Amino acid sequence: MFLAESGIGPETLRTAAADPRFLASVLDFIMRDDATVKAFADVSQLHPTNIAAAHQALNDPQWEREVP
Repeated sequence: MFLAESGIGPETLRTAAADPRFLASVLDFIMRDDATVKAFADVSQLHPTNIAAAHQALNDPQWEREVP
């Protein structure tokens, strides 16, 4: 469903995934619906609040990733 809505095809998914804005858009999609958040949390073995925190961090223009 995400690929259909975003217009990204399987052939460009790997390239798109390298862009932090793409990752933010994936979390935007997940966060639209509580059931989707819960399903993603269950599959990824993450707590829903961790998903929400990642969503907030990726959508914060002041956030910078620390690279070791």
